[in-house]
Amino acid sequence: MVRKHLLEWQWSDYVAKHGNRVNLLLHVVAVPLFQIGTVMLLYALIRVSGAAGALAIVCMVAALVAQGRGHKLERETPVPFDGPPLRQPLRRRAVGDVSRFVLSGRGTET
Repeated sequence: MVRKHLLEWQWSDYVAKHGNRVNLLLHVVAVPLFQIGTVMLLYALIRVSGAAGALAIVCMVAALVAQGRGHKLERETPVPFDGPPLRQPLRRRAVGDVSRFVLSGRGTET
C-alpha cells in the first residue's frame, strides 16, 4: 500500500517512534551517512567509478542497518515499509526527518 500523504503520516508519530536517546543518536549519525552515500552514488554513476559506487552502497547500507538496530530499542517500533522497495526510506532521508525533528525541538520531548 502506498500512503497518499506519506511524509505527513510519518511526521505525525515521529516522537513516539524515536523516544530512545541511543536510537536518536544513531539516526543523527546515520542519516547524513545515507545522504553522503546517495550523493556519492550519483557521482559514481556520472563518473563511472566502481570504487565510488561501492563505497556509496556501503555507506547507504550501513546507515540503514544502524537505523534498523536503533529502532529495535524503541518501545513503539515504526510501521514496516510498504509500497515499492526503497521508496519510503529514500523519501524520508531526502527530506531529512531526523534533522527536522531535532531542529524543531521535538527531540527534547522524548
